[in-house]
Amino acid sequence: MQLHSLLVDGFQCFKGAWSGLEEFQQICIVIGRNNSGKSRLVDLVESLCQVERMRSLPYKLRLRGAFEETDLKSGFSDHVSAGVLQGQHWHDHGAKLVGLEAEWVFNGNQVVGRPIFHPETQLRSPFGVLSTNARTDVLVRVLTDIGNPFFGKSFYRLSADRDILPEVATLETRLESNGEGATNIIRRHLTSTQKDYNIDLIRERLLGTLNSIFLDDGQFTEIQVKQHDTLGVDGKWEIFLGERDKGLVPLSRSGSGLKTIILVLLVLLVIPKPSSMNLRDTIFAFEELENNLHPALQRRLFNYIENFARKTGASFYLTTHSSACLDYFAASNVAQIIRILHDGANSRTALVRSHFDKTDIISELGVRPSDLLQANGVVWVEGPSDRIYVNHWIKLISGGELVEGRHYQCATYGGALIANVEFKAPEEQDEAMINLLRLNNNVVVICDRDGVTNSSGEVVLKKRVKRILGELKNVPAAYTWVTKPREIENYLPARVLRVYFKRPSMPHPEAAERMFSSKGQKGLSFFEQHAGVSFVDKVHLASGVADIMTVEDLKERFDLFARLSEITDLIRQWNK
Repeated sequence: MQLHSLLVDGFQCFKGAWSGLEEFQQICIVIGRNNSGKSRLVDLVESLCQVERMRSLPYKLRLRGAFEETDLKSGFSDHVSAGVLQGQHWHDHGAKLVGLEAEWVFNGNQVVGRPIFHPETQLRSPFGVLSTNARTDVLVRVLTDIGNPFFGKSFYRLSADRDILPEVATLETRLESNGEGATNIIRRHLTSTQKDYNIDLIRERLLGTLNSIFLDDGQFTEIQVKQHDTLGVDGKWEIFLGERDKGLVPLSRSGSGLKTIILVLLVLLVIPKPSSMNLRDTIFAFEELENNLHPALQRRLFNYIENFARKTGASFYLTTHSSACLDYFAASNVAQIIRILHDGANSRTALVRSHFDKTDIISELGVRPSDLLQANGVVWVEGPSDRIYVNHWIKLISGGELVEGRHYQCATYGGALIANVEFKAPEEQDEAMINLLRLNNNVVVICDRDGVTNSSGEVVLKKRVKRILGELKNVPAAYTWVTKPREIENYLPARVLRVYFKRPSMPHPEAAERMFSSKGQKGLSFFEQHAGVSFVDKVHLASGVADIMTVEDLKERFDLFARLSEITDLIRQWNK
């Protein structure tokens, strides 16, 4: 049976309410307060890997899934006819029920009550009520002996309390969830003559992947194990990493963040056989990987895990307190976020589906606006419509590679409110101003060129915009973009506007042309003159035209394509 959800009542702290997996995704992010029950959900998955039949589990289960042909043939024989069912059992009944969805409850070793079937009409037999009831009885018997989709899967776990320590040499190559055994595993691969151990697996694959995750945070030239000399007894072996200009450094002198990533790579690359077939039947559970990892390093590790899941088909359960983890996987189509709630006595789960759920979680995690400090970089725009345009254009230019919330953060400074903000070094800041540079040094600031037009027809920048540009000249990582035309909507090409307003003909907006109508302005605005409307909602317009635009449209308008190409290149630099 293809299971769609698995909920439990009576497992450890999950009591009094149905909790667990409302849907199945390759990556499951488990989030909640300390002692809320995050690890207990991982315990549930681990226990499921050890029991073959659902009816043999010592707690209540509520399951939802769709019948497959192999399930139904166990109850509807291909060689039996007549009886209460009437007709040929497989052809007239079982074959008609493939894909039928069922929701049912196990209590101990039996199905409790009548399962819910959907669509109900598919359950009806053409031979009447008695035959329909007999169909239901057979389906209940099939459900009673349903198999456990988790059974037999390999399960690997790293607990939040983990370390890599020096170890006495043994032939044991088992890695415990706390990291015990890691040194021996690496030692055996580097020193053993047995064919089962591969020195290149450590020196090439593990070390190369480690460097690809660390990037500018550290590059390691070699990995060795050395034995500490101790009088009278064999000394313990320890892992050493080589770094340029530092030589070999014992792992005991390194941070726990480095050890965490080495443990993750051991679990993913070294311990299981590296074939996509068995990894598809493997579950990895990692608890609080973010401990002692900078947010940028976290994101690179999460990116590696996501790519590993997509490539191999392996499943992951990640417990976390990290807003960086939540932001990263909220944008992933192979991940789900499960929130654990605790009422003081019992725990329950809630699948995060809506924006408001995510907002509530961020509040619960204690995240504040200062978390912009953890973003790789911030793109500052005037208002919400500008944010829609810029995010969509970056997506187009990067071919979908760069995503807000994962690779950068887009924030609004409020247009005219820019008069109250500044971008200065802390020692130069004005206490009466809001210093946005304190949030993040990596910034792009985008301003409209909507100043006063002089006698020569040129737009003169407003004083506040000139001030911001002057301040940002002193910020090495900053990028400023004052729109070449009057405002960002002047970049919109004629083709897109014709489609949006359903007009047979519309010209390109001119650089200095006023797009929107406003009091005190002489003459018609662009939209009044060419679209026949006196009022256009900026956000509604941005949402509508964004989906119409293509990369080719961007190339037609002033400096738009060149500016966006420079910004996407800069964002890539932020993410290295």
